[in-house]
Amino acid sequence: MENTLDNTFNNDLSAAPKRPQFLTVLCILTWTMCGIMLIFSIIGLVATPSADAQKEQIEQIRQFNPEAAEQMEAAMGNQGSQMLSTVLGLLAIGLSGFGAYWMWNLKKNGFYLYIVGELLPYIGMIAGGAAAMSALSAFGGAAQTAGVIMMALMVIVDIVFIVLYGLNLKHMNK
Repeated sequence: MENTLDNTFNNDLSAAPKRPQFLTVLCILTWTMCGIMLIFSIIGLVATPSADAQKEQIEQIRQFNPEAAEQMEAAMGNQGSQMLSTVLGLLAIGLSGFGAYWMWNLKKNGFYLYIVGELLPYIGMIAGGAAAMSALSAFGGAAQTAGVIMMALMVIVDIVFIVLYGLNLKHMNK
């Protein structure tokens, strides 16, 4: 005696789309990085030195490099753009993480949300980080080189992840 109910049930279960292992790994890497960036963002917000301590640090720098001290003062004076940059950074972390969650669930819109989340930090850097970047460049040498290398690595990793997620779009539905 054959049980047709069991065969029908098994066929229905196998019809559900399966997430590729590569997409699973990408999402886990994205969430890991979002968590690390969130921790650093919170530490940056909490551990920001007081205005007096910042002025004291600038005066110490002024003894060695007056130009860098001037640019750091200008960067400190622009608190509104620093706050905008921080808010955009936190929003970017959330959008990237949530976009990865949607892609984990094979929703194509998660890819577009992820792209927005990856582009927001660059907008924040343009808005609030320009003065900080110019202060970093005033130091020259190793500090400037390290800043350029970090920026280049950030751009490369973002592009690679966007391309890799894009390769998985065929597995996602609306």
